[in-house]
Amino acid sequence: MPRYNLTDPSNPQTGGVQVKFEGVTPASDDPFWCKYDPATGGSQQREVTYKFHCDPSVSGVEVVGASQNRTNSCRYTLEFKTAHACGQAEQGMRRL
Repeated sequence: MPRYNLTDPSNPQTGGVQVKFEGVTPASDDPFWCKYDPATGGSQQREVTYKFHCDPSVSGVEVVGASQNRTNSCRYTLEFKTAHACGQAEQGMRRL
């Protein structure tokens, strides 16, 4: 199940959005196993975080980059720029 967050909760209009996906724990015979997790006694789950940075000048989606965590090879981050990650100012309630 994906988890959605504001990249910068103190700046919801231009801070961007991130989505984190966690995979199932790899099987013991998986040739691309993840590091040992002392909390569970098994292999760690794979994890991908998508970061969407607010950029009003980008009409679609522009790739910024991809990286692998230096200390955990089963964690990846993909970054993009897009106007679709920009929030809008909260509108006040209209009185009738």
